[in-house]
Amino acid sequence: MLSNEGQKFLDDTQGYLRTKGIREADIISFIEDAEVHLIEGEKRGKSVNDIFGHAPKEYANQLAKEMEVDKKGNYKLLLYFIINLLAFTMMKSVFFSEADHRLSYSLIELIGYPIMIFVGISVLIWGMRTASFKRKRTEFLIMYITGAIWFLSIFSIALLNNFYGTTFIKFTATESFILVGIVVLFAAIVNIKFGGWFTLAYLLVPIALEYVFVMIDLSSIIGMYVQQIILFIVIHMLLKIHIKLEKGKYTNKKRDSII
Repeated sequence: MLSNEGQKFLDDTQGYLRTKGIREADIISFIEDAEVHLIEGEKRGKSVNDIFGHAPKEYANQLAKEMEVDKKGNYKLLLYFIINLLAFTMMKSVFFSEADHRLSYSLIELIGYPIMIFVGISVLIWGMRTASFKRKRTEFLIMYITGAIWFLSIFSIALLNNFYGTTFIKFTATESFILVGIVVLFAAIVNIKFGGWFTLAYLLVPIALEYVFVMIDLSSIIGMYVQQIILFIVIHMLLKIHIKLEKGKYTNKKRDSII
């Protein structure tokens, strides 16, 4: 069994390499080998620093330079994220936000939200890299600040739109439902193709949470922020489960190829 220190090193290294866009198969392969080295080393009384050095972040950074960046996979991941986010926001607008169930957008929304999404992704990646190999409390604080920046960036567009936005395009209720249906169906296909049936949870769980939030009426600014925090926590938990499932698949595939 690994010590808490050893497990944290593996988790941090895995997360850091992911933010560098390294191929998932290479990451899992390294983590499996590193886990074996850690178990053997800890049995002989060695610490993580004794085995991998006193600068784990520098070690992970050097490791990332020696590994292959999965550009195609990263583009797919970005597309996957955008499609899921688009499907979620459209479902939220039609089913929960708009009383007439009609999609409508202002120029501020059409220009501002895409910019803020890319800013948010950049900030999130920065936060994850910065939080790696830090103490739990520091790690939590960094990710909390990252989440706050993400929320404020999205909220600033909503605020600007509330004061200065005028409707640029508005669909009928029928058109809105058809558009939502097409986007959600496409998102479901992308999810299943991208990571199997489990990844549908990334699409369905947030909208189920939104339904709960509407039922208990978290419409204040603090309530909206609480929603974002809960959503981040739930997605983080889903990611943890997904990573374990993918690791199990990779291990089984590797075992089958050896046999």
